Order: sequence, then C-alpha cells, then structure tokens
Amino acid sequence: MHVHKYKYVNLARKEKEPYHVYKCILPDCSHYIRLELIDGKQARCYKCDEVFTVREAKIKRGKQIYVKLHCENCIQNSGTRRKKQQHIDDIDTLINSILGG
Repeated sequence: MHVHKYKYVNLARKEKEPYHVYKCILPDCSHYIRLELIDGKQARCYKCDEVFTVREAKIKRGKQIYVKLHCENCIQNSGTRRKKQQHIDDIDTLINSILGG
C-alpha cells in the first residue's frame, strides 16, 4: 500500500458529460477518487513529495479546482515567491525611472 499522488482528470467518454476525478499518477496504480470524497485523505505533494492531508478548502479557489495537489508548505512558498518577484519588478521599475530608462 502507498500514499497516492493525485492529478485532476476527466474520465468521461462523452465531452458533454464530464466525470472529473483525482487519479493517482504513480506507476502501477489505477486508483482514482471523486472530488467529493477526497477531503481528509492523505496524498503526496506534487512539488515536494511530502505526505499531507487533503482539505477540500485547499483544493478549490473560487470555481477553479487545483489540478495538482500541493501541501500547505508548498502553497505558502509559492505565494512568497510571487510576492518577492513583484518586489523585484517594482524595484526594477523604480531604478529604470530614476535612470531615465
């Protein structure tokens, strides 16, 4: 038995009747689970491969559903990287405006 590493996929045979599930992407594993049933299950993070407990609130952003599940630590680090990049861009814009570029 192993902890699954999930990816959100559509298993529908007809395009107009979607059947979305989280499917384990590990070799030799055919496990999948409906979105409604994944809350509270353990999974492997897509980025760092650490085991974490899936929380339904963390797999949705508005109507958007995360395709690849990440642990809380990787989600927080991703937000920090975006903020740092924004600061770098702001500094670059300021320097260019001072230098007249």
